[in-house]
Amino acid sequence: MKLAEKLFIYLWTFWAGIVFFTLLTLCLPIIAIPVWLRNEKLKVSAWQVVRYAGKLILFLWGIKLEIRNKHLMDANGQYIYTPNHRSYLDAVVVGSSIPNQIKYLGKAEILNWPVLGFIVKHYHIPVQRNNAGSRHLSLGQMNELVKSGASLGIFPEGTCNTTKNLLKEFHEGAFKIAVPNKIPIVPITVVGTGELMPRNSILLKPGKVILYWHKSIETSTLNESDIPQLSTQVQKILIADLKQHYPNGYA
Repeated sequence: MKLAEKLFIYLWTFWAGIVFFTLLTLCLPIIAIPVWLRNEKLKVSAWQVVRYAGKLILFLWGIKLEIRNKHLMDANGQYIYTPNHRSYLDAVVVGSSIPNQIKYLGKAEILNWPVLGFIVKHYHIPVQRNNAGSRHLSLGQMNELVKSGASLGIFPEGTCNTTKNLLKEFHEGAFKIAVPNKIPIVPITVVGTGELMPRNSILLKPGKVILYWHKSIETSTLNESDIPQLSTQVQKILIADLKQHYPNGYA
């Protein structure tokens, strides 16, 4: 990487950090008031504000988002969204694109971060991925949330994919929630985030991200024995899109 390019990326990352924390701080009162009032309807409205703030953040970061199969997006249905995962950027890209409020399954470590920790604690589901008790507790929380009508966003790979393979091995949590609760699965393929913000790096550069939206997969006729097949079906859908852009896997 040339010196001029390095300098640009460092300066752009500095700008991106200012944008991110400034907008989140401005949104904090809107996010906090429904929590203090314990008003779930207000929380839905607050989340819409955060979603539009996410869109503004992407714009100011110089990230052009292209959504393919946009006609398949449904703002009224209840779904479990299952995107692939290569970058910290994925949560912002997917979260600002989904038209209805979702609850993310997120890392418990984020609870210690300013502003973001508050959002994860009160609007999402924190989990310690290496702690079996925490995973079991989060599974129970997700079951309760879908019973109340919430949609979920779960990265089936668990953590960011740092391998050359197009996908890491899937965890079954998303499918174990979807099948018994009869919630449709919506696969989302994310392309380009790993190039703009690589895993294990906070450095960011502007560019293009593509989201492939897919038709929902019904689970109303499935049972527990169908979970492995459902997981494989979602993997095949995501890989088919990724192969168009990375025919030989990730570099």
